[in-house]
Amino acid sequence: AQCYMIKNVMISKTDWGIGAIMKNIGKILLVIGVLVYMLYSVVNRFFFEIPDIAAYIIMVVGLACILVGFLAMRK
Repeated sequence: AQCYMIKNVMISKTDWGIGAIMKNIGKILLVIGVLVYMLYSVVNRFFFEIPDIAAYIIMVVGLACILVGFLAMRK
């Protein structure tokens, strides 16, 4: 396998494949989902009450990000 030296970090040629990109996207989506959930919880508990219809949408988006993130990291 060919390796490249970029700023003193060895990166093999296989690290540029779609699998590495999907893992990075998966991590990003996972973090976004967790942050959405945490932000919703903090705002709803300490600042003001979020209406139920908005809360359902926020939670579905957060859970979707978490699930897609897990699935993307598995591949």
